[in-house]
Amino acid sequence: MNDRTVPGEHAIVVDLGFGDAGKGVTVDLLCSGGGYGAVVRANGGAQAAHNVVTPDGRHHTFAQFGAGTLAPGRPVPTHLSRFAVVDPFALAAEAEHLSSLGVADPLCLVTVDRRALISTPWHAAANRARERARGRDRHGSCGMGVGETVAYSLEHPEDAPTVGDCASPAVLRRKLDRLAERLASVLSGSADGGEGATPEPRPDPDACLAAYRAFAERVRLVDERYLPRLLARTPVVFEGAQGVLLDEWHGFHPYTTWSTTTAVNPLALLAEAGMAGRARRIGVTRTFATRHGAGPLVTEDAGLTERLADRHTLAHPWQGGFRV
Repeated sequence: MNDRTVPGEHAIVVDLGFGDAGKGVTVDLLCSGGGYGAVVRANGGAQAAHNVVTPDGRHHTFAQFGAGTLAPGRPVPTHLSRFAVVDPFALAAEAEHLSSLGVADPLCLVTVDRRALISTPWHAAANRARERARGRDRHGSCGMGVGETVAYSLEHPEDAPTVGDCASPAVLRRKLDRLAERLASVLSGSADGGEGATPEPRPDPDACLAAYRAFAERVRLVDERYLPRLLARTPVVFEGAQGVLLDEWHGFHPYTTWSTTTAVNPLALLAEAGMAGRARRIGVTRTFATRHGAGPLVTEDAGLTERLADRHTLAHPWQGGFRV
């Protein structure tokens, strides 16, 4: 892979399957070789789980931070693009773990596009309520509310909370109040949540506002001019989330993600910066097919699943088991 990567060229890393193929370790490998000034997240959100284990034994499951953060020498900064769905609570928890691994002030490594959507506890609770109500017909979900966030933004674009709103408490409070009102029936276990579904706990708006304001003060919020300048200044790695067989347009619906998991988003960002096509596309896959959770998987073998168990990719309370 390194022999085919041209110095000074941007790289796009995508998973060719259903996820869990090794995007994180691939990004870590690229960044460990030097030459990349940032990792850009161009789809997905806090539901990503990219495992990296360093030579000295430190392990971190990357979700929103780029998987180059543990690169030797210096951590590679992360940019959350407008295509990312940002969860400030999960980002803070991830930063705390990275700090325990020796990364100094992880949040200072993060820039976030103000236009990116915010995934809130209301979205997560509605996501879990809807999935629980499906019973045996679950679509497969991480229960983090990323899809719910995207769906809400499509239905109510003017009221969808964004990263930029975190610096405007009055605007964000108004949007959160409308969000809570619109999802009230789902969270109570009625309407779209399904009759008899278990009610989800109601989030605290004041606590959320305080956390989001702290988030806006700790990371650097940027506008649409930032990424083109970054791309002109240094090569970056675009780190994908999920896999192309879960893509919202090309996957096996309804067992898909509300995200474009192919190279489409990174290529769009490059085109906007006047760099159309200037990137090496790297597809990653295991030597055997895997899937985490519900949905079709050709020639699934329970015996192989046990023999090829992955200690970092375990059964998940919402996704379900790891399958081979």
